[in-house]
Amino acid sequence: MSRNAWLILFAVVAVLGAGGLGIFVTEKQHAHANVSAKEAVVKTQTVRIPVQGMICVVCAGNVKKTLESIDGVQEAQIDLERREARVRYVEGRVSSDRLVAAIDKLGYKAGTPIPEASSR
Repeated sequence: MSRNAWLILFAVVAVLGAGGLGIFVTEKQHAHANVSAKEAVVKTQTVRIPVQGMICVVCAGNVKKTLESIDGVQEAQIDLERREARVRYVEGRVSSDRLVAAIDKLGYKAGTPIPEASSR
């Protein structure tokens, strides 16, 4: 094969390869858009859980860190003054019973969860 033929072959392969890469990137972006749309319609629940025995900032930090590590928990806020945790989680991925169990496992006493209005 002549040098020009090799250069043409190389150019064709490079163009086809770049086109294939462009399609891959586009499909990946499209798939990401679909995931984002599905996540946008996920139903969440928010509960307030009284926590007995939580007396300092370190205690509050441990409760927050533990709750946020649970799969399905989107956010945990701790109110040390009121001795309660406010937790927003995805319905069907985690239950309020699981949240209570996690708090109890830390050595605190979780009270009955108080549901707030559901949201999307």
